[in-house]
Amino acid sequence: MRTHHHPAVLTAVLGLLLLPLPGTAAVPTETLREILVHEQARNSADGVLTGLTGDRNEAVRARAYRALGRIQDPGLVDALAKGLGDKDAEVRGEAAFALGQLFDSTAVAPLTEALNREKEPAVRVRIVEGLGKSGSSASVAPLAALVESPEPELGRAAALALGDLAYHQHVSIRAAGPALRQALINGDAELQWRAAFAVQRGKVTLGLTGLRHALRSEDPRVLIFSLKALGTVGHRPQAEYALPFLTHKDWRVRVEALRALGALRSDFNASQASLLLDDPNEHVVLTAIETMGKLAGGGGTGRLDVFKETSNWRIRAAVLRAMAEGSGDGALLDVKLARNDPDWRIREAAAQALGMVRTPQSLLLMEGLLQDDSPQVRSVVVSALATYPQKHAVELLRGFLGSSDPLVLSTAAEGAGQRYDLSAVGPLVDAYDRLVSPVDTETMVSILHALPPILTATPDDDPIGTLDEADRNRAMALLEAARHDADHRVSVAAAEALTTLTGKTVEPATPPSTDPPSQFDLDLAVALEQGKSPLATVVTDRGNFTIRLLGNEAPGTVANFVTLAKRGFYNGLTFHRVVPDFVIQGGDPRGDGWGGPGYTIRCEYNPLLYTRGRVGMALSGKDTGGSQFFITHSPQPHLNGRYTIFGEVTEGMDVVDQIEVGDTITEIHLEGI
Repeated sequence: MRTHHHPAVLTAVLGLLLLPLPGTAAVPTETLREILVHEQARNSADGVLTGLTGDRNEAVRARAYRALGRIQDPGLVDALAKGLGDKDAEVRGEAAFALGQLFDSTAVAPLTEALNREKEPAVRVRIVEGLGKSGSSASVAPLAALVESPEPELGRAAALALGDLAYHQHVSIRAAGPALRQALINGDAELQWRAAFAVQRGKVTLGLTGLRHALRSEDPRVLIFSLKALGTVGHRPQAEYALPFLTHKDWRVRVEALRALGALRSDFNASQASLLLDDPNEHVVLTAIETMGKLAGGGGTGRLDVFKETSNWRIRAAVLRAMAEGSGDGALLDVKLARNDPDWRIREAAAQALGMVRTPQSLLLMEGLLQDDSPQVRSVVVSALATYPQKHAVELLRGFLGSSDPLVLSTAAEGAGQRYDLSAVGPLVDAYDRLVSPVDTETMVSILHALPPILTATPDDDPIGTLDEADRNRAMALLEAARHDADHRVSVAAAEALTTLTGKTVEPATPPSTDPPSQFDLDLAVALEQGKSPLATVVTDRGNFTIRLLGNEAPGTVANFVTLAKRGFYNGLTFHRVVPDFVIQGGDPRGDGWGGPGYTIRCEYNPLLYTRGRVGMALSGKDTGGSQFFITHSPQPHLNGRYTIFGEVTEGMDVVDQIEVGDTITEIHLEGI
């Protein structure tokens, strides 16, 4: 996102880029409380929020549209479109944001009409962003034309919107190739990196000549996204364009140069990539190891032998995976030994490695991990078994449907559905009967999603096993009972399954709750939205970093984070996920991505963008956040509007850059709350 500017400077620049809309009025406290209650309850049916969009106070109207955007009800498209004609620019901007958040083509017409008449630059930007999320193929030409707009902010927004359009709506944006190529040649770094993002997401091969020009930039963001795009749309000979960046001063650029080499599979580059095995940055080393596995034709894995006995478990794990990818069965001796390692993280890597090979011999080795003490290892085994072509693998997978671990059971259910395992229907029903909502909601939904593909399997699907009529009837009875479950998410999943199976539209029997979640602290949320922006200093074994919590943008999420931090919830937890030049993620008491505080919170989507150092709430679907949070290494446009932004790192990004999987959060200190 930036070079090495001070975070305070970054914050100021971002403020300009976001173009805050004018408006000085405030939302009265009691009205704000009412809006928050409805927003948290996901209640738009009683007309209170739509009524408030007609309030005399423009701040109230704007806040009501923000709430409706978070609820995301496509049935309100007309009500949201009405806001595009409001006399106040802030209100029009919030209405545009809300329409975009529908991620539905019904928003295209009102957004397009509004773009043609809107004069306020900041509102035009919001409209363009909305078209990127909810647009269609008809949106490509007007967005491409706007890329070359004399209004810099509008051109940048249009380039980003084209990338979003390709990513979110799977629309071909190749017709925008000439405009994107010209944008890449443009000297505006903000426009260049966004255009490179669009080229990458849209696989726009016409952008290759522009990428060569963009790779001359001194801006790391431009280089990062240009290298990503090169790896997506380039060909083997063009791998040479990535080579100079293996020595770039920014570790993120070196990471993306390695990934481009790996994606382009240019074997002669294996020796070049191997030079980064001695890089001072561990992110780069881990990426280099991964790349060596992809470039095995150039002798990649042979250069990894030196790491086999390292005390660094992360590097040992990466080497196991790389050797399996590069050498196949040739790596099985090392993997066999790793299966018995006392460190579960190495055994997990062994299971991941076996999942890459998928031969009869590797399946035999995988059986040795079936009863591993670690649920994390077993879950990887289950995921891998679902990808093996051998029917015996599916039989082994079926045995995990009796697991009491939610991660293992959910993964086994998904695998059974993927492999059309007819004999799994009875065990799936038995497993479901042991579960109770809302504690086991996520696992229950996994089972409900697994049943339809199995029950509708045809000979062309190559199903496995047999299904007797009694188990089919039990499954149908389960789905009907689940449709009446008190948890709305379970009811929806069951209704969707029955719709698939019957060919008729089946509605959930349980309506959404009209009450906010019980953990929602209304008083604290109101205080946060009305101006409190507390600081959270995260103490880690790598050093400290400080997050400014954005209470005015995500009051419920910040209130939840503050409450957990005050009670010491995060003390001793680890960062369980780190993807170089993407995110670091922590806050999971299980340490595998499946843990949380025992409840879920609502998403609070806002117009902020995922730039470097943004703090977001991790999810497995809408309104499934809890305690896990992530911090971005670089801009991540594809996350905008999908994950709640509730903070930004103001000090210590150098520490964030050093965090690796397994690093510990010692404690979190709060100020200003």
